[in-house]
Amino acid sequence: MTDTARRLYLQAYRRWLDADAAWQRALTEAERLVPGITTRHAWPLGHGGSRVRGAYERRARAIDVLHRARLIYLASERHACGGRARTLFLLRMPDAG
Repeated sequence: MTDTARRLYLQAYRRWLDADAAWQRALTEAERLVPGITTRHAWPLGHGGSRVRGAYERRARAIDVLHRARLIYLASERHACGGRARTLFLLRMPDAG
């Protein structure tokens, strides 16, 4: 499982790099059309069909997948090392009174 999880993690990382590069290119193109657009907070929104918004949403999905892949990879590493997850419950004692 560890090799599979590692491959999944690396693939998710590469896809995030590609999505981030595409988003940066879209921002550069938008900056040529509308100078100063990258300094405003509205630029990732755009219209639903805009290239900038599409690139932003693909990048956001890639980040989400990357985070999930990282969790899977770390869990498989823990499992491979024989480590068990330990849960510590802190119980609050009732007030005496």
